[in-house]
Amino acid sequence: MYDNLIVTIGWTDRRKKLINCFRNFSDVITKYILGIVFSVFFILALVVKAMYSFDDSPYFTFNKWYDFVFIVLCGTGVFLMLKNREFIQNHINFKVMFCIYMVIAICYIYLVPLTPFSDMEHMYKAAVEIATGNVRNVYQDPYWTTFGGNIYLAFFYGIILIPLPKSIISIKVVNALMVYIFIYLISDIAKEYGVKYNKLLFIFLLFFSPLFLYINHIYFDIPFLFFEILALYIYKKQKNLIYMSIPLVFACFLRLNGFIILLAVLLSIVFKKEKIKKAKMMEMVFLCIIVFFIPTGVKKTIDMLYVPDVLPSYPALNQVYIGLNEKEFGFMDNDLSYERNWDDIINRVEDYGPTKLTKIIGKKPFWLWTQGTYQAERYAFGSDVSNELDKFEYKTVATKHLMSNDQIARKLINSFMRAQYLILFLGMVINILFSMYKKSDIESERELYYILIGTLLIMLIWELKSRYIIMCIPPMAIMAQLGFEHVLKLKEQI
Repeated sequence: MYDNLIVTIGWTDRRKKLINCFRNFSDVITKYILGIVFSVFFILALVVKAMYSFDDSPYFTFNKWYDFVFIVLCGTGVFLMLKNREFIQNHINFKVMFCIYMVIAICYIYLVPLTPFSDMEHMYKAAVEIATGNVRNVYQDPYWTTFGGNIYLAFFYGIILIPLPKSIISIKVVNALMVYIFIYLISDIAKEYGVKYNKLLFIFLLFFSPLFLYINHIYFDIPFLFFEILALYIYKKQKNLIYMSIPLVFACFLRLNGFIILLAVLLSIVFKKEKIKKAKMMEMVFLCIIVFFIPTGVKKTIDMLYVPDVLPSYPALNQVYIGLNEKEFGFMDNDLSYERNWDDIINRVEDYGPTKLTKIIGKKPFWLWTQGTYQAERYAFGSDVSNELDKFEYKTVATKHLMSNDQIARKLINSFMRAQYLILFLGMVINILFSMYKKSDIESERELYYILIGTLLIMLIWELKSRYIIMCIPPMAIMAQLGFEHVLKLKEQI
């Protein structure tokens, strides 16, 4: 009876044609831009290595011999997984893997007791104050007079800490749990995108070292990833946008990147080759209202109750201004200003001219999408020191090997992280190239493509940090597994 009450929107033939044209144009442009750009990046990355310097700047160098060794080893590992795909798919037990994962994660937390520093230090201290009910004490820290917008994450971690021991270990264990749940959800949701061997994806991500090392990082990235994939999971499994709005509200509360996911999902619905039912249209409207207004309302409530009036609002335009600096091709150069406006950006663009801007915008995405570690080397092991206790809470058998980025262990870990990432990147590129070669549409993967293209375009002008694309792990991982499965199908046909 309910189905009979649902009426469809009266799409005229003209509207249908317009939507179809726009959809086809968007899909073709998206997959060709991603396919061409990412293919070029991957080929160049086999020669040129994007690096992060601990004076907080980016640079390029050439691959070393051990970089190629790790790429071959990681490639061989994926090949063996694919060769034994049936066994892995039929015998991997999620509960057993959870136990193994948590044991390894706790060992990592114990063996690499990184003391919170930089943003993490202030975030942790604020979370403890909030968890103990001393919110007013938070603003005695001058950090919040500069980066007041980060207080919302402090409230998130602070609320989590209320029933837990007020220790840095509590937050890191929570991070580990969120990472595991994220990996499980993405492997499950992969089946909705046509992945056959989803447990291969599960195993790969479970030992994807850049993501694992982020357990030590007390910042936006892991919570945002958790809510991002939860939103996509509900969207694909439940087909209910109202339920999806709950985790998406949390994602947008933490980071504005959540609106990329919102836009990608809405466009994928509008572009489906079917009429949109009135009930679905109402869900879309409610989703937009909820996601736009609830995070804003909660933030304003926190500001009204706890935030001193003297705190300025850090302008997003400053991140665009920094994102176009020539010296570090968009990397943070500490040129902070609360008075930044569009005139400043326009003046900078005019001063640089087309040649300098082309160089900046050419370097940025190549560095960003091939650096490969999401800067986990910084957030897992801290800055370079000569004494272990200068950045670790206590000494372990591991800490003496992790003091400096120049040490052998650190170099090998960084190289291994990048090798894993490049294999993931290659799988994604194969999947995109396959859709280009077969001239197939991207109907079933459209939101994944749109998350990638949206991030790629925004990051052309935004402040450069490789951790800013960590939100792309879900689409990259799913598309990579699809790419490898395309190769398997081709092999079977041959």
